This record gives sequence, structure tokens and C-alpha cells, in this order.
Amino acid sequence: MDYSHYSNEIQTIITNIAKNRRNDSKIIIKHCRQLICHAKKLDDPALYGYAYYYMCESYFSFHDYTVFLNYLIKGITYQQKANQEDLLARSYNLLAVSADSQGNLTSALDYYLTALKHCKKADLKYEFGLVYTNIGHLYVTLKEYQTAIQYFNLGLDYMAYDKDNAFYMTNLALSMVAIGNCYYNLGYIEKALAYAQRYLDECDTSLHDISQVSYSCFQVKLLTATERFEERDALIQQSIPAITSVSSLLDIYYDVFDFCEHLLVIQKYEELWQVLDYLQLLTQTSGIAYLELKVLKLKIEYYKLFNEETNYLQATSRYFEISEKNQMDEEITTLSTINLRFSLEEIRSRNHQIEKENRILQERSETDSLTGLPNRYRLNEYSEEVFERAYKNKTSLAVEIFDVDCFKQFNDTYGHQAGDACLCRIAEYLKEIMCEDIFCARYGGDEFIILYENKSDEELLEMAAKLKQSVVALQIEHTNSTVAPYVTISQGIRNSIPTMGNKVWDFLFAADAALYQVKRAQKNDILLVHKTTSKSSVDSTIQYVNS
Repeated sequence: MDYSHYSNEIQTIITNIAKNRRNDSKIIIKHCRQLICHAKKLDDPALYGYAYYYMCESYFSFHDYTVFLNYLIKGITYQQKANQEDLLARSYNLLAVSADSQGNLTSALDYYLTALKHCKKADLKYEFGLVYTNIGHLYVTLKEYQTAIQYFNLGLDYMAYDKDNAFYMTNLALSMVAIGNCYYNLGYIEKALAYAQRYLDECDTSLHDISQVSYSCFQVKLLTATERFEERDALIQQSIPAITSVSSLLDIYYDVFDFCEHLLVIQKYEELWQVLDYLQLLTQTSGIAYLELKVLKLKIEYYKLFNEETNYLQATSRYFEISEKNQMDEEITTLSTINLRFSLEEIRSRNHQIEKENRILQERSETDSLTGLPNRYRLNEYSEEVFERAYKNKTSLAVEIFDVDCFKQFNDTYGHQAGDACLCRIAEYLKEIMCEDIFCARYGGDEFIILYENKSDEELLEMAAKLKQSVVALQIEHTNSTVAPYVTISQGIRNSIPTMGNKVWDFLFAADAALYQVKRAQKNDILLVHKTTSKSSVDSTIQYVNS
């Protein structure tokens, strides 16, 4: 947008904001407040829109999510009035990044498509590149790596139109690492190594910013894959201070959490805890419950691995507590943006291709890409519906959580592709039993969840036993299992009629606690509980013992 018709004083403020955008967020906030004063005097929506956008961008870098979102939504309102297509494209892109960081992929998709619409209206090449790159990250979350690569490359093509942009080199580096990570996840190590080399050849490695942190996290995995363990361990030690000095987790949370998961796999537990402690501090400071849940999930996996029962139960209790906060955060965000969404509906493009892409991405955001079962996002929605129905009708609701016994050893023995194939074969049986009153979903890793409506204990135990026998009947070889020479599962179930004060998380927690007891006892077994009386004991248990 052209700002040349404003006074010299206002033009100077705008120039100073553009000049310091990359270097000093505090100075930018100061100039933005000056600009807001001028906007008030002139009652000028364009100045408001400009000032609020750069205010929100600065608070984004400070990791202050609440203030960031407040200014972002204010800015969009004025930008719409002033037809500031460039700022609208960037604002919706940031709104999508924010939704993605809360685990709300459907809303993120919605905002990205709106950002693309504004890019198209003003032919904004660099902004097109940013949005396409972030859509690539959305596909990474869905584990659609080939599609993600296409979007990352499309983003690079568009960003290349403006190589003088202050953020071009950083975004180029992040894209190189993102593509390399996709090839790594697909098992194409040579291609992943090629992108690591492209990073060194084409990017400004003298920049000490988030791109170097991202690259280091990526390089650690490559060094593991190529069995250069001494170099890897040295790089891990160099990377941790850089990671724990990052002030804005939202910029690279994909890479950092991926790094933590890799540390868990390669058994670098001391280093893992150094990063996790800092991540927990950052997530608590930001107030983004979804990211704190990701930290807790890693800690729970660690406690489960080492059978630290007390810590495990405390962490799971905290996990469910934060889950409720996450739900509240989503409700607050929805209330804050409801008027914005109405505006979005009024101005949305009727382009059929975009609508088709929206439907495809939304379906994928609710479906596990490996097994084809509903994923945890769809599970969250459905479980609330079925819980409310059971409470209203005074009928029983059962939640079963089961996982594959000794699955880590299975992957270690036969490889991750065989592990994926094992999960897919189990999922095929779950698809067959899904019906009006039975809902199945993949919860993550080797864990699955089944929701049963209005079933007696006897019916549940019969169906659970049939599931157990069906998995055994697959006769999937597992020579390193401590249970049997073939794949088996352990199952935990809670069956109750919801009462006042109950939440669906109570059922999930009780089922997970029952599963934990089965895993500790002998595995390949079923434990049904009616309620949890404390963090360490279950009441009214019915156990089916494998004979």
C-alpha cells in the first residue's frame, strides 16, 4: 500500500518500523504506539491496520500469545476496512500459525486459504511463498510428506521473487531443512543429506537465528542415520544452549519437538530433560496449553518407559488438567474471533478449486494418514458428543485404550515400515467393527481407542476378548516380545454411566490407568474398571485373564 500521501512525520515512523522489523521488537512497539496516536487523530483505518499488524508481529516474537492475538484481531478489522491486502495476507497467515500451534488444524487451514485469497487479489509473491510454506508444515503434521515437499518447493519459488526481503534468507534456510526432514521421514536419507548440503551451499550460515537451531536439530538425525555417533553427540551438546536460548518457540516448535523425540529414541535422556525443562518454562510462559501438552506427552513416554509410576501418574493427571485448559483456551479464542469469522464468511472467495482443497485437507486433518482411522482430533470431537449423549440418556459409556505389547522392540527388530504395517493390519479389524455405537480411532504411536455406547460389562469383555484373539490370529511374528512369539495387545477399559461432574477425560484417564496396570502385570490381558478412586488404585474391577 502507498503511504506517500501522509505527513513526513508519519512516513518517518513507517520507515522506522520497516527498518527495525527484524532487529528490535521493542523499538517497533514504540513506533507503532506513535502511529496509533496519529491514527486516532485522523480516524484512519489504514494507519491502525499497519500499526496493529506490526505490534502483533513484535509480541509474537516475545512469545506473548494473549497480547499478540488481541492486536492481530484488531488489526484485521481495520485492514479489511482499508483494503490492505498485503497486511491481511500476513495477518491471516499468522492467525493460521497460531491455530496450528494450538493443534486446531481445521481453523489453521481456514485461515491459510483466506490468506491465499488476499495474496491472489494483490498478486503478493512473497506472501504467497510464506503461506504455501506453512501449508507444507500442515501436511507434515498430517504425515503427508510428499505433498508437504510440493508446497515447500512452491513456497521457495514464490519467495525467490523478493530475495531482498529481510527474512528471505531465514525462510530459505527453514524451507531447506523442512524438505530435508520430509525426505528423512520418507526414508530417503541420500536426498535428506543433499538438502543438508544445499543448506550449507545456498544459505547464509553466518546468521545466528532460528534457522541454525532448526538445521542443528535436523543434522543430529542425519548423523544418527549415517552412524556418525561421536559427531552427533558433540552436535547435541552444541545445540542444547542454542535451543534453550530461543525466545519464540512458535517459530520452530516442529523442529524442537522432533529433536526431543529423537533424543528419546537414541536414549539421550539427560539431554532430553535439559530441553524439556526449558520447553515447559516457555510453554507455561506463553500460556499455549497445546504446546505444554506436547511437553507432558514426552515426559509421560519417558516415565512409562522406565516404569516411574508416581511420576507417570502425576504427569498424566497434569496432562488431563492442561487438556481442559486447552479446551477453555479454544473457547476463549473462538469468542474473540467470532466476529472476525463472520467477516471471513462474507468475503470468502467462491473459487471452487480452493473449496475442494479445503474439503480434502479438512478430511485429512481428521483422519490418521497411516491407518485411515479417525485421529485424535476427530476423537476429541466425537468423544464429547457421545459423552453428552450418554449423560443425557443415562446409558453407559465405555472407553477402551489398547496398545501393542513390546512395540519398541518390534520396531527395533523389524524396522519402522514393518511396525507401520502391523498397525495397519490391526486397524483393518477396527474398521470392520466400527458401527453406530462403536467408534475406533488411532490415539498416537501404537495406541488405539475404542468408544462403546450402552454396552454391559459382559458384552465389553466378550468384544475385547475377540479383538485380542483377532490380533493373535494375525500371527505377526515378534521374536523379541516378552509375551509371545507373535504380536499381542494389552487392553484397559472403563465402563460407567456419566454423572454430574464427570468429564470424558475421566474415562480416558481411568482406561489409561487400567492399561498401565495390565502392562505392569503381565501384558496380553484385559482390565475393566468402573471408576478411578485415586491416582494409584482402581475400584470395582473385572479382569479377563488370558488362559
